[in-house]
Amino acid sequence: MGRTAQKIIVLVCLTLLSVPSPFVLYASQKKRQSEEQDIPKQPSLPPPMAQPTAKFLYECERLYRHQGKTLSCDSPSQADGDKLRPLFQEVPSALEELELYQWNKRTLNRTAYLSSLGVAIALIGYAVNRPAFQDGMIKPGGYLILSGLGLSAASFAYGISVNRANEGHFKKAIENYNQARPDEPIELQLSVPFNFK
Repeated sequence: MGRTAQKIIVLVCLTLLSVPSPFVLYASQKKRQSEEQDIPKQPSLPPPMAQPTAKFLYECERLYRHQGKTLSCDSPSQADGDKLRPLFQEVPSALEELELYQWNKRTLNRTAYLSSLGVAIALIGYAVNRPAFQDGMIKPGGYLILSGLGLSAASFAYGISVNRANEGHFKKAIENYNQARPDEPIELQLSVPFNFK
């Protein structure tokens, strides 16, 4: 017998040994089925956590009364008076005041960023050069501190003044609507969920 024949016989024997017998297949299948029966069909869940009770938020809601109904003025995301827009479509002067009010509200959001930027500049000035003032002279870090604090103070003052003037635009929009439609006036209301007693 040649070398090639020996290699073939060894290969056939190894192949026969590697093929599982029906008995081995049956036993492994039974074992797998018993293991699968031990696995639950649905995963177990931990017990539900107790839901925390909501804390009472002290928020004021602006409402308006129109044709016997009391509705909210503002959109869910912010106090912008946007739910009055469909009513104001018929009165251009009221719609113009409402748009000016909303534009100023967006501008007010930017003042918060400017104020934060001013604080950041002041902190950078403090970190760069300590002390900021020495021998009656202002060091470069002192200039940063003063300019940052000045920017914060100016944006804060601007925000307060624009906010006060802006509420006048909202009231003017309602007045313009009421003058144009005296038979269907809008009455502005404020809902405060707690007593001041």
